[in-house]
Amino acid sequence: MKIDWIIKTVRDIKDEAVRKNEIKILIKEVVQEELGNVKQELENFKKIIQGAAYGSREGLQRSYSEAIKEKKKENVIIVKTKLQQENEDTKKVIKEKVDIKNTAM
Repeated sequence: MKIDWIIKTVRDIKDEAVRKNEIKILIKEVVQEELGNVKQELENFKKIIQGAAYGSREGLQRSYSEAIKEKKKENVIIVKTKLQQENEDTKKVIKEKVDIKNTAM
């Protein structure tokens, strides 16, 4: 009798835990779906706002990645830095540009 009661109690606890887990999963799915809907609505509002702000332009403002997807080809700009000047060169340039004798103090 006691063994049957213990087995039944363990099964009930196990079933209850499974139900709680299923409820958690269901709630998680519903929340994820709602967050997806909210995210989509925000994207729509963003596009509407961009369309109103840039109304005179052709269509909506596109991102760089969207433009590249359509173009299928990417332009690359290579920028070379200037040679770094030495300290003495910088001092000479400053002395030439700034007349210390005529500077008011």
